[in-house]
Amino acid sequence: GEGRTVVWDLETRGVASWLQGEEPSPAPVVSVAWSRNGRRLLACHAGGALHLWDVASGARERSVHTGLPLAAADLHPRELECVVSTAQGFPALVDLDSGALQRLAKAVSTADPRPDPERAPRFVYVACYAPGGRRVVVASSRGMLSLLERGSGDLVAQFKALGVPAIRSVMLSGDGASLLLVCGDRSVRMVDFKPDAPGPTAFMPVGSFEDHIENKPWAAACFCKKGREHYVVATGAPDEHVLYVVETRTNTVERVLQGPREGVKALVSHPTRPLVITLSSTGDVYFWTKRLEENWSSFAPDFKELKENAEYVEREDEFDVNPREPRPANGVQASVEAEAAQEWVDILNGDAPDDSFSDAEDFLDYIPARPQLELPAVEAAQAPAASGGALGTEPAVGQTNGHVQALQLAAQGA
Repeated sequence: GEGRTVVWDLETRGVASWLQGEEPSPAPVVSVAWSRNGRRLLACHAGGALHLWDVASGARERSVHTGLPLAAADLHPRELECVVSTAQGFPALVDLDSGALQRLAKAVSTADPRPDPERAPRFVYVACYAPGGRRVVVASSRGMLSLLERGSGDLVAQFKALGVPAIRSVMLSGDGASLLLVCGDRSVRMVDFKPDAPGPTAFMPVGSFEDHIENKPWAAACFCKKGREHYVVATGAPDEHVLYVVETRTNTVERVLQGPREGVKALVSHPTRPLVITLSSTGDVYFWTKRLEENWSSFAPDFKELKENAEYVEREDEFDVNPREPRPANGVQASVEAEAAQEWVDILNGDAPDDSFSDAEDFLDYIPARPQLELPAVEAAQAPAASGGALGTEPAVGQTNGHVQALQLAAQGA
């Protein structure tokens, strides 16, 4: 991989920005995390590097090299800090300003039902911040779900999944009230989450989803939009691209989405739109949304849609020019009153942000366009080739060389 971060714009359906330093990173990007206002983007590289980007200017604000084989990172909602999950071993808190690293070894090993200091580093842990960022949720490959204090690392609550299956990933709902656990026993489990509740009441299991017919493994899961009424589950088979939309109250499948014969590597949903994005094993990115049907009668109330062509006989005076209606004596005053009664539209600042991010200040509404410089023909032939094109040109969208590129959605759809 080339270690580049790609920002995709849903409005223009094109690449909005390329985030890459002067020296390309040899390690691929394995995960990204947005800030609450959408102005910063954290790129996590498999080689241990963490890069914090300013999305509007394309400048790199912070760079930290942890020296750990990173698997994922979650950005703190309000501080310059992140929690990282490694490919093997304990998670860690990383201060992006000073570069200080704090391993969560003691608290996690204490929460494990059978702690073993020699074997514990070989287990796999995944971590994310609780709502507000005051606490951290940590899940282990031994089926233990723990809630830790961010500052001291003390254990607050813990939950052991039934049968002690390995927990591979943790997804927090948009409202912060539920967790989705993709487990190693071919099940996806939903847990009610109350980070401020005392003791064992912080985690309450709700239900699980399994394929009892074909016994398929699951690759990823995510909630739909900001609520928790539905969640999407992706199959883990290497030659299937199938998504299941599950209703949480009845735990039943409402729809099955069939894709190409490619495995699913990553799955993410838009925070405010009915949109799900999947990354296939071949590096292609697929957008899943509801099918839109054109309704022309909404533009013209007297428009009638026909199933097939029909002969229409026009009236004699149908297309005649209508005479101008007489203007009332007080027409000027009526026009002023009608204009004042219209709703005021702010064309400079745009609409207010979604209520899911009401506490985020100075949110990013758009990304300024930065034209790409084109090299002359002689220099372009001598320059080293990049993925999808020569240096100075934009590669084709979807060419991610099979790894998880940094293609996710901001709160504002950029």
